[in-house]
Amino acid sequence: MREIFVDRYSCIGCDEELFEQDGSGLCDTCKAKLTPITSLRCSRCGRAIANESEYCITCMNNQRHFDYARECYVYEGLACELVHGLKFGGKRYYSYYMAHALVDKYLDEDMMCDIVVPAPMHVNVRKKRRFNHAALLAEEFADRLRLEYCETAIVKAIDNKEQARLGGKERESNALGAYGAGKDAAILKGKRVLIIDDVLTTGATASAIASVAYKCGASKVTVLAYAATPYHKNNAEVNDDKDKMV
Repeated sequence: MREIFVDRYSCIGCDEELFEQDGSGLCDTCKAKLTPITSLRCSRCGRAIANESEYCITCMNNQRHFDYARECYVYEGLACELVHGLKFGGKRYYSYYMAHALVDKYLDEDMMCDIVVPAPMHVNVRKKRRFNHAALLAEEFADRLRLEYCETAIVKAIDNKEQARLGGKERESNALGAYGAGKDAAILKGKRVLIIDDVLTTGATASAIASVAYKCGASKVTVLAYAATPYHKNNAEVNDDKDKMV
């Protein structure tokens, strides 16, 4: 069930008073601390790149089961703090404001979907954290756009929390076997599926989830995340806080 959040009157980034509320939950100073991902990005995974190449090397060297992925911000600074606050700090109300950015990105990119699916969380991890942060984002997003939402179509069957210890190729294969069809998988048949997550790193997890969606009969699978780690050489072997903090 979707949680109800009330608009705050202070910035979620610095706690300064907000005199105007535009849905972002941020003051102008904190908005300026976020780095939007714009044109210099990989056409497949959406991560920011430092040149005008069409694809990052990670996507060129690995099969991607999603059609494409897009993200709002570079995973650094304030964006990182907000993700961690939601994911590890118990600040569920952050999802209300982060979903605002996801909606804007979805509309700006003319992304089209029939059903919204959150990145699944293994039952053991969910018991520990008490909620799936991706599900909070996805349900709020779907509600705002009046899109169909299903949390039980795809599940995480294997708790692969040692993913951060693996190299690039191993990460790909490890992620691919971690997800499976859920009890409501049939709902995806013939539909354009949008996967919602907080952060996209190498794209291995999103690709694994997309693979399951296609096996369930989806006609198209795209990905939308709040932030993405910037691509750089050997990015697939780099561990970041998203993977370390499980």
